[in-house]
Amino acid sequence: MFQDFFCKEVAEQGLVRASSGNYSHRSTLNEKNMFITATGLWFNHARKEDIIECDIKSRKPLNKDEHPSSEIEFHARIYEVRNDVRVVLHCQPIHSTIIACFYSNFENINFNVIPEIPCYIKHIGHIDYIKPGTLELAEAIENEIKNNDLIIMRNHGLVVVGKNHWEVLQRAIFFELACEIIVKSKSIILSHINETN
Repeated sequence: MFQDFFCKEVAEQGLVRASSGNYSHRSTLNEKNMFITATGLWFNHARKEDIIECDIKSRKPLNKDEHPSSEIEFHARIYEVRNDVRVVLHCQPIHSTIIACFYSNFENINFNVIPEIPCYIKHIGHIDYIKPGTLELAEAIENEIKNNDLIIMRNHGLVVVGKNHWEVLQRAIFFELACEIIVKSKSIILSHINETN
């Protein structure tokens, strides 16, 4: 199944570790439904039964015995406010998450260190830390996603959206590459300063 392959590709690219992160896509057969990863899923072990069909409006699984991700609220809200979005990925790649944890002002960071950022991502949103799985987090993401295709969440990683799986994967990979360049360049500069002093 394609969704299984996507989950495994996300894990292989290092965008998630263990059971971190979650992913959903809007149903192609019923626009009122979405498929979302099960709670606690390890992406690299994803199976067909780990992608759960849910009603967007009620946030409930069609099969009441299944347990979707605790972040289902923000996934559903994204589909409600963005008709163009077909896929949502929450991930925690290492360099992006370093920036999400340790940089004090996201607005002052120039992420355009590679041309792919302005070309494929353009506007980058950000929110302060809010406890995962809460309505407060869902509301903050809902407000920020209206004008952005990628959001940095303080101490929590990224939310990336797009019109298909490959667009989302590409955006996440390019953003992680930009963050890796930023983090490593800061380290190189500091090392050089220390050597010359």
